[in-house]
Amino acid sequence: MNKLFELVSESTNPTSRDDFWESWLLEMPMGIPTQDFYPNIVSNIKERIANGMKPELVKPDLYRMVGSQVVHYWFGTSENPITLGSELTRRPQALTVNFTGKNRELKNKPPYASDLYLEILVSSHTPIRLMSDTALSDEGLKIWKRLLLGGCKILVYDRENPGQSRELIKNLDDLQRYFSHGEPDFKRYQYALVLHGEMQAESIGIFNTRRYRELAGLSLRD
Repeated sequence: MNKLFELVSESTNPTSRDDFWESWLLEMPMGIPTQDFYPNIVSNIKERIANGMKPELVKPDLYRMVGSQVVHYWFGTSENPITLGSELTRRPQALTVNFTGKNRELKNKPPYASDLYLEILVSSHTPIRLMSDTALSDEGLKIWKRLLLGGCKILVYDRENPGQSRELIKNLDDLQRYFSHGEPDFKRYQYALVLHGEMQAESIGIFNTRRYRELAGLSLRD
């Protein structure tokens, strides 16, 4: 299956530096959410279906809709069509999370956001970027831990010097070093979810190229 970002028209990708900026550095509206976006997810998915988009069954109880700019993934059953969903924006080299919402009746019960993110990684073959977080909630940290334990790797980088700062988090001890309640300096960090293998190698290669450009004195975009 082709990567989702390979379906983006080349006309939207004028240079690789622009691709890097848009995919890895451009600020997003939110990251792992701590508020209830479930009504927004349900409304947006139903609106797309009402206007003629047909959900694709990825695997039992997992659906997606891929548009030119927006992607929706969600878990659903015949009893509850949308139990947990995520809205993502397509970038040239990654998917970025707009928001994720879950039915309140399933709070502290599966499926979890980490389950959905892992399914998105596997089925899209595309890294997922989340926003920096200056005050990570305890629930948010649980999501990160479940992702690591589920086989996901977390690429962390300083958005001001992405090429020279990137680091691949592989365990819980490494993860804890990048989160601190109320520390403003942590806002500069960005996070991307990748899977071991081709996706991990390709993502690191992109950042290595960015590093070469930094050493050559090239700015991020000009």
